Amino acid sequence: MMRNKKDWVCTRHCLNDFGLTACRSTASPVFVIVRWSITSRPAPIRSPQCLGHRNRDWPMGDRVCVPPNCSFEVNDAEEPWTYSQKFDYIHGRAMLSCFSSPSSVIKSAYSSLRPGGYLEMQDPQMPITCIDSSLEGTALQEWGRLSCLAAEKRGRKLTNSKNYGRFMEEAGFVDIVEKHFYWPCNPWPKGKKEKLLAVWTQQNLMDGIHAMTMRNLTTGLGWSPEEVEMLLVETRKDIKNRRIHSYIDVVVFYGRKPGLEETL
Repeated sequence: MMRNKKDWVCTRHCLNDFGLTACRSTASPVFVIVRWSITSRPAPIRSPQCLGHRNRDWPMGDRVCVPPNCSFEVNDAEEPWTYSQKFDYIHGRAMLSCFSSPSSVIKSAYSSLRPGGYLEMQDPQMPITCIDSSLEGTALQEWGRLSCLAAEKRGRKLTNSKNYGRFMEEAGFVDIVEKHFYWPCNPWPKGKKEKLLAVWTQQNLMDGIHAMTMRNLTTGLGWSPEEVEMLLVETRKDIKNRRIHSYIDVVVFYGRKPGLEETL
């Protein structure tokens, strides 16, 4: 049972146009298909803390009131953490474009954990990749390259998720675990489960690609909205093209803050 659950929402995201949040609610079924709960780590949780969740579509069901053991705060994780209590578990998902210095955020999380507590981070790795050469020379490949370039120019690298393990180690975490989950961008793979996962991933990309791209490329690379729209027309075609065997590599890292007996 979770006690004193505090959901924390990051307010700096270099990609999203929050006016289009409702269009991206298809992300949740993807996490269900791959059997992701809020935590991948096995230890019991007494006082969890959610670092952030990009799409703000928490599956609260039909309840019209907030559970008594749950509270919500809107803060900036890149500012000093001033919580009066320590936590057993801190979780972040889909945060890769939120921070200019994710290593500093991870250090703040470490300081806010009780001895023996866990930090878990779940994020896609950019750019989108492929099992063969079918992605080469496509608009989808160019979209990934340009998205990463624009985000880096804006100080929010999209390639940092691969470094979470190193950042955790540098902060002092031990027993760090790395897991990978592969999300096909359209129903090209075999297998019922894989195709269902691919359908939801494709829909999520189709619904969200405008919001993920327009602000990023216009402010990061100085593109006009018309230039962005032209790129997106071809990129959407590639997302739906089953001859392009593309996928998103989603990585999960979790690590433990040493217990008091380990620091003596």
